Amino acid sequence: MDFEHSDHKFGRTVGDGRTPEELQVLGNSAGYIAKYGIVIQPMYWYMGHISRYVRPGSRAVMALVSGEEVFWTNGVAGGGKNDLARKGIELTLWPCEGSTRQKFYYSNNRTILVKGHDWLGNPTTSCVASQNDKDFHGLVLTDCNDEETVGKYDILHRSTNTTEDDSVVQIVLVNNNDDDDEKLCLTYSENNNGAYGPRGGTQVALGSCDTDNWWSWNNEKGQLISKQNQNTCMTTGWP
Repeated sequence: MDFEHSDHKFGRTVGDGRTPEELQVLGNSAGYIAKYGIVIQPMYWYMGHISRYVRPGSRAVMALVSGEEVFWTNGVAGGGKNDLARKGIELTLWPCEGSTRQKFYYSNNRTILVKGHDWLGNPTTSCVASQNDKDFHGLVLTDCNDEETVGKYDILHRSTNTTEDDSVVQIVLVNNNDDDDEKLCLTYSENNNGAYGPRGGTQVALGSCDTDNWWSWNNEKGQLISKQNQNTCMTTGWP
């Protein structure tokens, strides 16, 4: 396409000088690249396509899935394959929706993992890391086979009393290098997550937890549900 040429009047485009692998990291469809070659449409063009349907005076409306697990159908997590089950994706809290982005597994070797696929459609399995990311200041996913970065966790029940909900747990890191007792905690942004509020995008991080940060582990659905944040679920990435 003419507009993909580097000497086009609108300047250098995203695809110029980058490999398909680099374009995948930027969020471009590997399947589309493989089928048609490196064809990345500049924002100038697709914003023009979208904006023609937005009437003058329109306003953006923030919205969250709430109240219903809309993707959970017949005992199966929905919403398509999770393409955010990859190394480097941060862990956040969003209203429980029953999607594959919120389905986690607790393995026999004490890792917390999530399954999905990469941009090429290849199956992926990633694990919760053992330390907060220095850039995100919260937990991210990492390679399950990387012993230096993968976290090993104990799921500790609050009580053995049969009258109390035995699904209420704390998630405690066991392979930390410090003497501190680090648990899965919540980190709120300085602006309380803006228009979304604390129910949308609160970070999951390791820390001592100034308040009791209890979780509910739904083994059937694979959900880690925050008991301190209006029943939101740990989620891979952002909407």
